[in-house]
Amino acid sequence: MAKEPTKPNPREEATKRAKAMFAEAVRAQNDGNTELAIERYNKVLNIAPGYISALNNLGVSLRKLNKLDQAIACYRRALERDPRNVQTLSNFGNALKDAGRHAESLDMFRRAMEADPSDAGMVYNFGITLKDAGLIDESIEVFKLAQKLNPDLPDIGWDMALSYLVKGDFERGWPAYETRWVLNYTPDLRFPDRQWDGKPMKGTLLLATEQGYGDAIQFVRYAPIVRAMVDRVVLECREGLETIFSGVEGIDEVIVRGNRLPDFDAFMPLLSLPRVLKTTPDTIPANVPYLPIDPERQQRARQILAPLGKRLKVGIVWGGSPGHRNDANRSLAFENFLELLRVPNLALISLQKGERVAEMNASGCGALVSNLDPVINDFADTAAFAAELDLVIMCDSSVAHLAGAIGKPVWVLLPFSPDWRWLLERSDSPWYPTMRLFRQREPRRWDGVFRDVVAALREVADVHVRKANG
Repeated sequence: MAKEPTKPNPREEATKRAKAMFAEAVRAQNDGNTELAIERYNKVLNIAPGYISALNNLGVSLRKLNKLDQAIACYRRALERDPRNVQTLSNFGNALKDAGRHAESLDMFRRAMEADPSDAGMVYNFGITLKDAGLIDESIEVFKLAQKLNPDLPDIGWDMALSYLVKGDFERGWPAYETRWVLNYTPDLRFPDRQWDGKPMKGTLLLATEQGYGDAIQFVRYAPIVRAMVDRVVLECREGLETIFSGVEGIDEVIVRGNRLPDFDAFMPLLSLPRVLKTTPDTIPANVPYLPIDPERQQRARQILAPLGKRLKVGIVWGGSPGHRNDANRSLAFENFLELLRVPNLALISLQKGERVAEMNASGCGALVSNLDPVINDFADTAAFAAELDLVIMCDSSVAHLAGAIGKPVWVLLPFSPDWRWLLERSDSPWYPTMRLFRQREPRRWDGVFRDVVAALREVADVHVRKANG
């Protein structure tokens, strides 16, 4: 007697469909197609609402698009299914950190540490959260633990270096900073067999800029010190810096990156100089100005700015490079700077370059600010205009270094978790004597910063008016 065909089990069929769709979502996520991955993960969850891996991965994809509230909702649902899932706790902690909710983030990581303190990736993320929350000493101890768990992950040593540097422990920080050469997202160290050891030598030393424009401007200050120890210094730099660097004391020749290099006897990346020269916070070479200003460019700038009269001339920059890893925290919206117009007899002058200039034009009140974008072609032009201003107020980007390097008063607005070079708590900078730092009291909150800036600006404006009428 023939057997009746087995009827498909609806639950088993749903599980198969969910697994197949989950595999498609993972492929899309790995291929960088985040939008498609999100669509697929949602289809998985429509079939199997409790699929923890889908909830986790959906949260990761949403976080990548900076949809933090949505990511947090995914992790919250996943924790309902498994309150001790280390991956969920770690992902949840990361999203809360990105949202500036450090106390909640740390709570998630401490729960994850209780569940499984042997997960190196989670422990590393815990260290990053501690660092961003300002708990630097604790972050270093956690990074050490993560390093024991996974000695082959260079990112751990890199973030430990940043923790040392931001607390001012340069003795440990500079050697650890060399970890940057083995990170996946940085280039390899060039000419490893020809590295300069920081000792006097005969011959030519090739210095090379690295990382961003601001880094190059900050560390080119070492050129005169180095030149006293070698016969000749050649500096290789990114295009746009060659004009202003060609007049720096101690540099014999400037080469734009990509052009043929001259013969040289030793090589040194610019940001490795503090290590070989054993720089401490007390021995930072901070004599300004160390960048030259072209007299003809400065005269041109003076003529262009002349119609602004005797008003207090304040330059502003609200955004750095969008490609910077921490840009979401360090850059601001243009509209924030309109708060400065609470101060009377003020002329706002935009030194902003790049795509973010469009934010001023789109604001509806761009006419309240003098836009110098059309007349600034390189950093030498920016320096010339900055020299004719009374003050520059801006986010943490390259122009802050430029203003500091020419000795111009510059106020830098810093996020709650600052870049290592600004150290912690202090309102001044050992790198730039004319710089003043204004720090967020709470993550992602700029309102308090601008209240402080406006109050300080009123004092400067009052002095300016008295001198003008003097």
